[in-house]
Amino acid sequence: MEKTCLTVDIGNSSTKWAVWSGDEIVALGRVPALSESTVESITAKYGVIDAVAVSCVGSAERIPAIEGALILSASTPLPIDISEYAPGLGADRIAAMAGAEALEPGSAKMVIDYGTAVTYDRLDAGARFAGGNIAPGITTRFISLRQDTALLPRVETEGALRLSSLSTSEAILSGVMLGILAEYDIYASLCPSVFITGGDAPDFLKYLPASKPVPRYEPNLVHIGLKRIIDYNNNEI
Repeated sequence: MEKTCLTVDIGNSSTKWAVWSGDEIVALGRVPALSESTVESITAKYGVIDAVAVSCVGSAERIPAIEGALILSASTPLPIDISEYAPGLGADRIAAMAGAEALEPGSAKMVIDYGTAVTYDRLDAGARFAGGNIAPGITTRFISLRQDTALLPRVETEGALRLSSLSTSEAILSGVMLGILAEYDIYASLCPSVFITGGDAPDFLKYLPASKPVPRYEPNLVHIGLKRIIDYNNNEI
């Protein structure tokens, strides 16, 4: 009988959850914050949950009491080697890298998560963490320009990109997105394989020229990593 698992990704802006039957995601959801009632409603709909794994950005106080849950941290037994960075590596970054390794084992890869922050993390061919960086996310850049300046407007990610813009809105859109694309060029050049995920990834992809290295887009990469970590802890250690 297939086991039912729950994976929970508590991010900066919202909480995403996935219910697994065996190795397949059968339900996905998003809530502003995780609560015991959310977990109870998931259990009521999908039955007994055999295992739970939680990735949380920020304080552990954001995680409600869930009996038997694996709360991911740098000290959790993992299918990837993060010993060069532990203990400060964020759980979301760990899970995304574990997800990429599960999908494409044994190759060097760059894992980019376009969320409130954009993270760039590299795994070598031996599944060892080889370093990473953190920058403001795409939406964060637009919001910051609106909030922290006197006259600049809020701009949505729609429109053509120009090296020399003729309006303020065009200049903001092009400045932010061309900067993101330039960052991508730098980090994608470090590895033969690139995975991307995160809520802002679709905005990035619609501006990615066909001439650029093509990434593998996996919107559920953190969930895939959390499920891989559940399996690793239950079966392989």
